[in-house]
Amino acid sequence: MAKDKNLNYDYLTINIKYENAISLFSFKESLDGWYAQYNKHLEKSKTPKGEETLLIKEIKKGSIIITLISTIVPLLSEASNVITFFSAVKHVITWLSTKKGKKPKYDIEELENIKKIVAPITNIDNSINITVNGDNSTGIAIDKVIAQVTRQNADSEIKKLAVQDEPVQLTDESNRDNVILKFTQIEGTEKNNRNTKAIISSIDSKSHPVTFGEGLKKEVILGTENPLIKNYLVNVKEHHKNNEVSSYTILTLLDSYYDEPEADLFSEKE
Repeated sequence: MAKDKNLNYDYLTINIKYENAISLFSFKESLDGWYAQYNKHLEKSKTPKGEETLLIKEIKKGSIIITLISTIVPLLSEASNVITFFSAVKHVITWLSTKKGKKPKYDIEELENIKKIVAPITNIDNSINITVNGDNSTGIAIDKVIAQVTRQNADSEIKKLAVQDEPVQLTDESNRDNVILKFTQIEGTEKNNRNTKAIISSIDSKSHPVTFGEGLKKEVILGTENPLIKNYLVNVKEHHKNNEVSSYTILTLLDSYYDEPEADLFSEKE
């Protein structure tokens, strides 16, 4: 990429072109999208906030030119944040507008940022050209068609991610007091997860995921005794899905004990 001879740093040029006028709201949306997405990129690269600058370089009839510069000088073996950021944004927009190539990684917030970035492109007279260091050959041009498809596919991906992030919906639940719970597996972290499971034989014979009320898991996993070889007297909330038990939540730990050893029928009586 050829750099401007007058600049000794990498820079990203965002040229928003329009024929007659551009919506101030859409322009603000686009700036918000660039700002939020760049902050996400800085977080991923563990760059402190405040080290980068977004500058509006020039506004003239039919064009708004924005320059994003980096004040951090990268190591010789590394690319600057501006270059890696441009590559990441270009990858996401290209994939969303074509659905071709390797699917990039993103979350809902990043997809919303991309939608904002292309917000000013609402008619055939508007477009965005994005280049690094003034190199048009590696840049990306976004017209009305690309912007529309990008927004539509971003909305579709957001819906998919939203469904994945939704917790398991329980259709019914009831409390059970003074039941015996036996762990079949337990995750050694204090955070609740779906990897801790147990059987409550008085309810059914299947092993189900278990979550804990606040502070209760710590009592179980931080003891000196193996929780997998003990019985726990508990109060639980029994969750149902599709008319079947789906999981338990331990509300109270009442007691714990080991199984009684079986009597030896052949031992000598005193």
